Amino acid sequence: VAVGVAFGVAGGVAVGVAIWRPENWLIGVPLNSISIQNRSFLLPRVTPIPLPLLKTRLKLWLRKDWQLGLENIDQLLKYSLQFIPVVNAINDVLAEIPSEQIIYRISQLAEDPYDWKLVKFASASLVEELKLEFLKVFNAFPFISISISSAATRLDTPPRATAAGFWHLHEKEPKKATAAFEQVRDILYGEEMFLLAQTLTQFQTATSPDTIAEIKIPNFPPEPHLRPITWKALKGLRRVVEDTQLILTATSKSARSFALARAIGQLAETLNNANTLPQAEKDLILDIAQNWKEALEKIAKDVGDISITKPVKNPYVIGDPVEGDLFVGREDIMRELEQLWVMSSQPQSVVLYGHRRMGKTSILRNIAKSSGADAQVIYVDLQSLEVVSQGMGEVFLAISDEISDSISLPKPDTEELLKLPQRTFKLYLKQATKKLDNKSLIIALDEFETIENLMNAEQLPGNFMAVLRSFVQMSPKIAF
Repeated sequence: VAVGVAFGVAGGVAVGVAIWRPENWLIGVPLNSISIQNRSFLLPRVTPIPLPLLKTRLKLWLRKDWQLGLENIDQLLKYSLQFIPVVNAINDVLAEIPSEQIIYRISQLAEDPYDWKLVKFASASLVEELKLEFLKVFNAFPFISISISSAATRLDTPPRATAAGFWHLHEKEPKKATAAFEQVRDILYGEEMFLLAQTLTQFQTATSPDTIAEIKIPNFPPEPHLRPITWKALKGLRRVVEDTQLILTATSKSARSFALARAIGQLAETLNNANTLPQAEKDLILDIAQNWKEALEKIAKDVGDISITKPVKNPYVIGDPVEGDLFVGREDIMRELEQLWVMSSQPQSVVLYGHRRMGKTSILRNIAKSSGADAQVIYVDLQSLEVVSQGMGEVFLAISDEISDSISLPKPDTEELLKLPQRTFKLYLKQATKKLDNKSLIIALDEFETIENLMNAEQLPGNFMAVLRSFVQMSPKIAF
């Protein structure tokens, strides 16, 4: 026992001297107080023991100019082992800054750090980590085995929660990043970072075409963004989701092939532009893009093939409009609409006509859910407008309600719409096409004969059809 204790003490001292280099620290203490002509300081390089006054100097740098202070810290870490005062200085300054600056400052810290552990220990306890590192020394001795993890990130203050969010993005753990950013949703850029992490969580869990198509993408935050390049990449991935839905649901083989080629091309573009992505989420986005590209390439040879492997019961449902798996048949019409709206650079306005109970409403509802990445179909039921007392403004109000629900665009002012219906609705359509990021806007008006009835009853002006035509002529991205 005595020999073992002596060996352990001697080994511990030897390891401590080898790692901490106390003699270098003793020599460096007086040198640390000397300022030379170029306004830098004489620092010992090989001791991690914190030098007196260094943390104070680092805090002064960071308070005066945060970005320049971070650049100086990176240089310090390149040429010395003074990691402890660096972490303590960063944490002290982060605790002082106003809440509206926290996420922006930590995003700068996570922009291109010399050591990513600076971001981690803006959340996790460095003291706890050092204790765990000390315990790891004993695992080198025979007959001693200690289960040791790493210090956990903390979410108890806004700076710690924010740093944890960026750290977990870097570690490709978007679910943990979502939980971290949820703690700071109420401060500037907090909601954006929460939605970013939440979106990446959904994207990461989807690994097959079926699961990609099932993704329910949350609404993206309004511009300006803290991380515009990331949101540009996420918009590209969102288009892949929409195209995957088209690949799996479209009736036209050519439309499916077109959507597949476009989706794979979008993923290749994301991978080719890897160097433009911010470091925190870069590897995570590239993993998602690569996994999706491989998943879609595996089904490329099967796109367009249909096989029947078991007896099929009569699938037709007579009565109310149907959606999803209950909708069958009408492949010819669905195929033609897909080609007119999805594969065309300029969508065409279409009249779909037929006797009642033939499936016109079912077609409109289902095409609205499988229009791919280049067309947004808005379904509007005009049957509720049997009597109009406010003229064309009331019709536009019904249409704008459906647009608002479909693309999460705030509704136009009701009084303005009723007072100046044509001008107000025209401006609203411009906002809608801008929000859709150049996607075509197809407004599907069901029970269209209601318009004729209202015009005959003089509840709508006789030029109403010309007004609708003017909206189509306003933009090549709008059709009815």
